[in-house]
Amino acid sequence: MNKLTILLILLSVINSSCELTINVDDDLEYEDQLVLGGFLHSDSTITISVARSRSILENSDRKGFQLRDAAVRIFEDGILIGESNEAFPTFLESYANYHFPFRPKIRSNYRIEVEKNGFPIATAEESIPIRKARAKITDIDINDSSPDIDFTLQIRDRIGDDYYEVLAFSEFKEPNIVETDIGPVIDTESLLTRTKRLRLETNSLAIEEYFLNRIIFDDRLFEGSDFNINLTTTFIYSSFSEEEYDPELKLLIIVNRLSESYYNYLATTELQRWLEEDIFAEPVQIYSNVENGLGFIGSYNSLLLEVPIE
Repeated sequence: MNKLTILLILLSVINSSCELTINVDDDLEYEDQLVLGGFLHSDSTITISVARSRSILENSDRKGFQLRDAAVRIFEDGILIGESNEAFPTFLESYANYHFPFRPKIRSNYRIEVEKNGFPIATAEESIPIRKARAKITDIDINDSSPDIDFTLQIRDRIGDDYYEVLAFSEFKEPNIVETDIGPVIDTESLLTRTKRLRLETNSLAIEEYFLNRIIFDDRLFEGSDFNINLTTTFIYSSFSEEEYDPELKLLIIVNRLSESYYNYLATTELQRWLEEDIFAEPVQIYSNVENGLGFIGSYNSLLLEVPIE
């Protein structure tokens, strides 16, 4: 047997070994589930999103997954305080939104029930963290040659399990663009307030690396003590020049105390995003606190800090 024959045999074996046939059972049963989503915050009214789950064998048409005629009920400390049977229109067609015109209280427990014909009743319970985070900003370093700003966030942690999220935003004013008979005109007398989410990074070894434009952590390593986090953000300015108007630039840092449910949801979704292109990674199960369904209801309490950038 010559070398050429041996090579052809090896290539044939390799090619055949790379083929994988997956037979899908047409009779495979898939049970639809209700999918819930929503947040509780004392400064906002309540919106609950409802959809049905989707099998991997279904097409990508989103309209069939929103549920506009479900019965959504909210209980506060065991007492029914709101019910909605009609969803409001939404631009994202994969779910339907049910709005409730009241704000949740910090010291109350909330139970959300969603009922829809053909599904078991899905429920979730959540409470807003009682206290805001105790934090302040120190050691601000503004780089004159780049838009990067370095600063230290000092957190005074309490005894007990705490979960944190840190976000950065730029806030500025810019002229309004008005449509006229001769086309769009820049109106520098009518300024609009704009807010943009900023990149946020840290070199702290206590913080996981896979979060995107947010810092999320718990207090396992510093419970009940002060903890300093070195942060870097890139400030985004208005697209208009400062010579045209006074932009009143601000750098805002939001420190959220998260419920355990919200923290677990964010941690697993960010980890899944981080590992989605790693073919050797273990599948990540997205956290859910919904019984008889999927999704999650989370809550948080916010502290707003401003970084001086003068």
